[in-house]
Amino acid sequence: MVPAPERGMTILEQHAYAILVRHQGRGQAIGAGELARAIGVTERVARQVVKTLIEQHSAPIASSPHPPAGYYLPETLEEIRDTLESLKGRALSILTRMARLRRVALPELLGQLQMEIERDDAA
Repeated sequence: MVPAPERGMTILEQHAYAILVRHQGRGQAIGAGELARAIGVTERVARQVVKTLIEQHSAPIASSPHPPAGYYLPETLEEIRDTLESLKGRALSILTRMARLRRVALPELLGQLQMEIERDDAA
């Protein structure tokens, strides 16, 4: 059930994805450090590669901060739901910080962001 979104990937992205495909299910998660060593880059670069795989190539990569922490390809709906909940929590935390910095309520910030998105889409 694992798609192979290799079209348009760099060699580094292909290498990282080939490793991640072998880590199916949360119990087989691979940490950023281990992935970095496997592809010969720093942890920061490895995280960026994973981000690119997800955002630009639609790779179905999940992550968990709980042991065994790391990246993996989800095998169950529960693993997908857990990842979505984790992402939602992180997104809300970031949006709350943005609202505090702008000194507005979160709903007001969301309205402002919606207008910015619509403006960018129209451009």
